[in-house]
Amino acid sequence: MYGSPLPPARTNSGSTLHKRNSGECQSQSGHAYGNGAANNNSASYGTPVAPLARPVRTNSVGNKYNRRSSGGSWSVTFVGVVRFSLFVILGLTYLVCNRRVAWVKKQLSLLTEKGGMPRELTSANQLLTQQRRVESDLSRKFNSARADRDAERTKKEKALSALEKTKTDLEEAKKTGRAPKTADDAVTDGMSTLELDSYNKRMTAMTQIAEFLEARIQDISHHDVTEKFGEGPYKVEFQLQFPNPPPGVTESSSFIVEMAPLDEMPHSVDLFLEMVDHKLWDNTAFILNEKHVLQAAAVASNGVTLERKKFEFKDSRLESVAFQEYSSSFPHKQYTLGFAGRPGGPDFYINMLDNSIDHGPGGQSHHALLEDADPCFAKVISGFEAVKNIASVPSLTALDSSSMVMIKSARIVKI
Repeated sequence: MYGSPLPPARTNSGSTLHKRNSGECQSQSGHAYGNGAANNNSASYGTPVAPLARPVRTNSVGNKYNRRSSGGSWSVTFVGVVRFSLFVILGLTYLVCNRRVAWVKKQLSLLTEKGGMPRELTSANQLLTQQRRVESDLSRKFNSARADRDAERTKKEKALSALEKTKTDLEEAKKTGRAPKTADDAVTDGMSTLELDSYNKRMTAMTQIAEFLEARIQDISHHDVTEKFGEGPYKVEFQLQFPNPPPGVTESSSFIVEMAPLDEMPHSVDLFLEMVDHKLWDNTAFILNEKHVLQAAAVASNGVTLERKKFEFKDSRLESVAFQEYSSSFPHKQYTLGFAGRPGGPDFYINMLDNSIDHGPGGQSHHALLEDADPCFAKVISGFEAVKNIASVPSLTALDSSSMVMIKSARIVKI
């Protein structure tokens, strides 16, 4: 009913509500409306009701902190279990790894023992060793070949440098009329100034005389050729015979050569045309195959003795050139013809390679006059297969007629 006291609050597990403390209870006890009664629980009209104390939930033992304490114990237990588990896992891992390492060591020791290596591994090891040995040999051969190549290159460079120097000396000697200094050193060594001056004048005069004679001989030869053989070009056909022809080569074949320009090599052209006109090259032969040249010689191939054949050239005053005529405009290129020897003739050769350096000025160092060269007087213009067939005979020799390629005839032709 209005103004009656509130019923008592329910408590946990039959317990009554307790106030937080005695001070709180006193503060919450109200005074009677208008009369100030403090402990009067009976409500009357106009008298305020004392506020209720805040209920506090407790556990069975009445301790509000027991739940928190229980949770902390569970956490400590969980951490301990985890630590123990990790310790067990690490221990097992160590044992397994230790046993695995021991097994690997045992297998390696078996492999290194004599006769303990498996057959496949032994074969692979032998193959690898052999491969390494082959690589080492190839590397050594490569290094040796490279060293030889470098040495050959250095040798050629030195030879080329020497040839260039010789060429310069020869050009200087031609301009001044004096022999190269290197050729004069042995002669002029120890001469006094007066003697050296006299020697130089003498050499200059002799050079001038030689040049005059050479020019005179060339003029006469030029006149003789045009007078006797008419205007050029002049061509000569060689008829060959192979006693034992190589496979695919006919017994008879021929090639044609054309003489050098008459203005360049008049004396050499005149000499060779006169030889042909006198039929001196009939029944001679190619006797030498040096790979870079094929040499024809005045040897007899028809029963005539060698002495008789050489006498025919000498008796005709056609055994050699009067001087080593040479023109830089007509060098010893492939398939050109040149006179052999000093003085050149009567033997001649066909250049199978470019021999411009070896047979040009300064190329024949074994001769006394370094500035001299072999006269180059003609070139092959047709019948190259016949020339190659001569080169295919490896054993050309003047000692055995069955190994020579015969020159049946050589004739001047007009084509």
